[in-house]
Amino acid sequence: MTMQAEKTTMVPGSEIGGRNDTAVSEGLIGALAGTYQLITKTHLCHWNITGTQFHAVHEMTATFYQNKFAAADDLAERVRALGRPVTLDLTDAPRWNGPAPQDAGAPAGKMIGDLVHDHHQFATCLRELVETAEHARDPATADLATERVAFHEKAAWMLGALIA
Repeated sequence: MTMQAEKTTMVPGSEIGGRNDTAVSEGLIGALAGTYQLITKTHLCHWNITGTQFHAVHEMTATFYQNKFAAADDLAERVRALGRPVTLDLTDAPRWNGPAPQDAGAPAGKMIGDLVHDHHQFATCLRELVETAEHARDPATADLATERVAFHEKAAWMLGALIA
């Protein structure tokens, strides 16, 4: 008796686990855009910070932008795992207008305070992605977004402690 495996074809991007992932993918793309917006602003703070807190802020922001670069890759790869192409337009973060432009000549406290605000605001937006993913029964994306919420909340706390 010969057993022949039945071939099944799944159209990439149509569904994973029997669900449609359009809203989740769009949320991930928005999170990717927001991540790159914060990478840019974090770099500007990293390069332009001056004063007595220079070394601490320079080192902390380096750690943060490295984390964000890795996160951007994770977010993009999750979009691909859901079968969507990765597009990046920094205006794709619809519920978050992004960080205010960084004034290169601003005092250290202002630059740090702006980053604290931006991290808090972005964490709030990422919580919406967690809810969207949970509603779509997508625990992998919900976990990824939850990790990003925790990172941004911790970054806001650590930066805020510098100016408290």
